[in-house]
Amino acid sequence: MALKEEILNPLQEIAGFLASALFSINGETILLNNASKFDLASIGAHTVNLIISALKATKESGLGKLKQIEVQTDLGILLARWAVDDKYILGMILELQGNVALAKLELEKISQQIKKEIQGQ
Repeated sequence: MALKEEILNPLQEIAGFLASALFSINGETILLNNASKFDLASIGAHTVNLIISALKATKESGLGKLKQIEVQTDLGILLARWAVDDKYILGMILELQGNVALAKLELEKISQQIKKEIQGQ
């Protein structure tokens, strides 16, 4: 895969940015931009489990196909979405007061770029 970490750089400009990464559906870290104390490799592996569980739940409940999850904790906000359906997950961690709306918009844009680059190969 010819993706470069620079594709994640626009996320750094969002208020409250802590970290971002691209993971495979197997939980492997593909790209990483970590300005935080968090262990993104571990978070990525657990995020894949969350996505798989949420995917099953939305499908079985008739809510449609999962696009994105948001998890708020006492330390921050995790946003994760499909970058390429069933293959790659793009995730970001924000401070609690971070700009979630802008983060979601930018994650969508970057997901589209990743999808184009991967499918263009």
